Formats: sequence, structure tokens, C-alpha cells
Amino acid sequence: MRTATAWAGRRTRGNGARAAGAPLLLSLFCLCSCFARPLWVADWSGPLERLDGESLALFAASTALAERGELGQAVEALEELARRAPANMPVARALQDARLALEAAGAAGLGAVESGDGPGTAGELGSVGQLPDGADMQGPGPRSEGSVPAVVQLLMAARAETDPERALALVEQAGAAAGEGSMAWVHYARAHQILAADYSEQSGGEGKGHFEEAGEVLGQALELAPGHVPSRRLEAWMASRRGPAGRAAELLGAWLEAVGEDPRVSPGERRRARLDRARCLIMEGEAQEALAVLEDGGVGWGAAERDRHLLRAAAHEARGSLELALAEARAAVACAPGTFLPHIQEALLCEPSDPLAAAAAWERVTELSKETTGFSHLLETLRAKVHLERAAAAAASRALAEPPAGERVDSPQGGGSALDSDGAGAAGAGA
Repeated sequence: MRTATAWAGRRTRGNGARAAGAPLLLSLFCLCSCFARPLWVADWSGPLERLDGESLALFAASTALAERGELGQAVEALEELARRAPANMPVARALQDARLALEAAGAAGLGAVESGDGPGTAGELGSVGQLPDGADMQGPGPRSEGSVPAVVQLLMAARAETDPERALALVEQAGAAAGEGSMAWVHYARAHQILAADYSEQSGGEGKGHFEEAGEVLGQALELAPGHVPSRRLEAWMASRRGPAGRAAELLGAWLEAVGEDPRVSPGERRRARLDRARCLIMEGEAQEALAVLEDGGVGWGAAERDRHLLRAAAHEARGSLELALAEARAAVACAPGTFLPHIQEALLCEPSDPLAAAAAWERVTELSKETTGFSHLLETLRAKVHLERAAAAAASRALAEPPAGERVDSPQGGGSALDSDGAGAAGAGA
């Protein structure tokens, strides 16, 4: 009996020890989770992206100038930076962007323009289905010191080239001049151009589905340089196109976390990544999280403000908040009244409750079609006409169903009217 009691005591103490250890194990698990490694870490240590502290500060100052629309001063600051770091591709990219934006502003007669979402980047929200900015095409490392300028110039020329085939040929030339340790840059550029050719105007802008080929090439870049920032951005973009949306949102979140506020990544690039991530979250059914991603945060969205409102409208609609969705759609219209998507979104949201407002929005879409060209605009114009025809047919049906003004409609019960001013109608008369 004593043996059984002693055994029971030992068992109880053993269970108590395990029970006491459970919170400790849980605490250790939580602690490990807090220090979980990120998916990847941005690597800026290569010779073509490394900058000292003073140069980084000048880079950040030039970015701030460009964000304020002071493009002339931004160009001057970046030219000074380019003299200090003549083979640094983030600098070359930013300088090319600023010069193009300054040229575009001059052609339009503007004193200042938004940068970061500059020439050649997202127009329609279609969003976010657009390729990440080709400006990310940072140059490869050299086989020898003398090869650096040639490789950099070839990749920058490829970035500026509007013909995808010629751009890809320039990338191949850069690959021939690049050393083994720098091929990640060339692989990235090649993958980007394969996809750019898919989505070019020559191919109708719809893509030919060369994702497998581009994915294999991009995989080589990431195998050589897991922290290669532009390759990781392209990886996330491809995931957003192929799905699943949850995986794409995860990759975009990891990219935003990895690049942080480094001036070698423009504010426009970060804004586009946030828009892409919000879109993926909405598709995944995480509308509330998408709204959090789309918060202003006091920084401002610049030229992406319209797209932010459009996505917020989609998120509110997904949550069933139609009034908030319509308010966001109209805010998008106010931001960019000369673009299609805000009017289309306003029309679709108005149709269930306000057919007249919806018709007015569709009319505006058809008006805008006279000022724009392109396959996607043609489709939206046809879509608007279909909706207008349906609205006209519905209005005609309602007119036929309604009695002429002032006439009474006898109820089946033989008394009263469906149009009685007191609203009782036939049921009230028969009561």
C-alpha cells in the first residue's frame, strides 16, 4: 500500500513538473517566434549598389526634392552623386528617372510633377497588374574594372529602350561583358524583359504567358543573390499575377520590410508595392488588413492617391460598406477626373441604388474614350455602351409599367389605388 501511495506521489509530482514546464516551453516558443528570421534580407553590399553614409544622405536629400516636385534641384543633386559614384546603378536609375520626369514636366508646361510614379509607370489601376518599374535594372558586377562602365551603360540603355526585342539584345550584350559574380543582375534584367515583351503594345498588352521562362531565369538570379532587391520585387509581382494571392501578399510584405526606407528604393516603388499588396489582400478576403495597408500614415501617396482610393473602395465594398465604397470611388474621380477607372467604379457602385448617377458615370466613360486610344480603353468603352443600353431598356420598361400621371389603377378587390397618396394602396382600401 505504501508502495502504491509512493508511486502515486511520484506520478503527481511528475505531472506537476510537466505542467510547470509547459508555460516555460510556450514562452520559449513565443520568444523564438519574435526572433523568427525574415524571408530574406536586402543585400546592398555589392560594388554597384554600395554607398557610404554621406552619399546615402545626399541620395535621400535628392529623393526628398523629387518628391516635392523640385526636379531641377533633384537632378543637380543626383548628378553630383553620380560624379562621386559613377558606377552605382541605383544612382544612375534615379538620375535617369529625374531627367525623364523633368523633360516630361517641361513638355507639359508644368513647374513641378510628382516623382516616384513617373514616366512609363502605372497609369490605370489595372493595376496593379503592371510590371514593377524597369528602373530597377541595376547593373551587374564587372569581370574587370574596365568592364563596369560598359555593363552599366548597356543595362541602362536596355531600361530606356522601348522596343522589347532591342532591349533584350542589350541585356544579352551586358551578360557577355559581366563576370560570374554579377550575373544575378543580368538574369533579373533578362527575366524583366521577357515579361515586358509579353505586356508590350506590340503583343496587345495582354501577355503571352512566358511566366515559366521568366521564372526560370529569375530563379537563377535569386540562387546567385538571395538578397537581390529588384529580383525579389519581380518575384512578388509574378506571384501577384499567378497566385495564390495570399502568397503574393506575403512576398510583397517581405519586400517592403526588407527595403525599409533605404533611399536606393524610391518612394514610388514602395507605394506601388503597397498597392499591389492591398489588392492581393482584398482578393484573399482580407479587406480590413488591406485598408490598414492603404492608410495614409501622414506620408502621402502622391500620384498613387487615385489608385489608393480605388482599392479602398474595393475593400469597403468587400466588407459590405457601400456608402464608404462610393465615397472612395468619388474621391478617386476627384483625384483623376480624366481617367477611366474611377468613373467605371463609381458607375458600378451606383447602379443598384441610383441608376441616373450610374448612367452619368458611364456617359463620362464614353466621352473619355474620344480622347484616348488603346485596346483596354476600347473594351471599357464597349462596356460603358452595354451598361447604358441596359439602363435605357430598364428605364423604358419602368415607363411602360407605370400608369400615366393622375390615373388610378383599380385594385383586384375593386377599390382603392396602388397610387393612393396615403400609401395604403389597395390593401388599405380593401381593409
